[in-house]
Amino acid sequence: MRDVRKPVNQNSTRLIDRVRIFIRSRNLAFTTEKAYIYWIVRFIRFNHLRHPKEMTKIEVGNYLDYMAYSGNYSQSTQRLALNSLVFFYQQFLNVNLGNLHFSKVKREQKVPAVFSQGEATIILSLLTGKYALAAKLIYGSGLRISEVGTLRVKDIDFALNRIIVDLGKGNKDRLTLLPDLCIEPLKVQLAITKSLHQEDLANGFGEVYLPKGLTHSYLSTLLCNSPATEWM
Repeated sequence: MRDVRKPVNQNSTRLIDRVRIFIRSRNLAFTTEKAYIYWIVRFIRFNHLRHPKEMTKIEVGNYLDYMAYSGNYSQSTQRLALNSLVFFYQQFLNVNLGNLHFSKVKREQKVPAVFSQGEATIILSLLTGKYALAAKLIYGSGLRISEVGTLRVKDIDFALNRIIVDLGKGNKDRLTLLPDLCIEPLKVQLAITKSLHQEDLANGFGEVYLPKGLTHSYLSTLLCNSPATEWM
């Protein structure tokens, strides 16, 4: 199921709501919004719910130090927390953090664990239904878990046996192969999805998330073509 941004009251005075509105005004990806909000909230809770305006780069550095010494965070996770807090302070609060002083998480040298073809085949044979389909897409198309979870009907091209990855890593689109073993299961899943969508429409629901500002674009077109606005 595709992640959908929940509406935010534009008049809300809650700090996190204001941050969400600000992030959306910058047209950042929803995954970025969720990550930034998550680390901002974690930072505030770490500092016993003190208001961020009462804290400086010292508290930010202390939190990043904690991440380095706790042993529970990776280098990439600490970097994400850093980016989130720098964005929050410098873009949203308009507070220049200057040079932050903190210890970095040490990079761990690990040999990547990769399934052999035989191992992958065994795992796929033990899965059923939508879970088997998701695993086959990950293995056969090279999709990430988040990309499988956000696939839409329009992203699947049966004519050319390919999948269009919309807003993948780095906020970029790309094309990838659609394996033959996924074609029939995908068609079955699409039929199930269509049936659920029709049921939702019958119950007054069925709205979908439109990316890349399409919601605003389509709404503007409807308003411009509406008889009630012909005098404008």
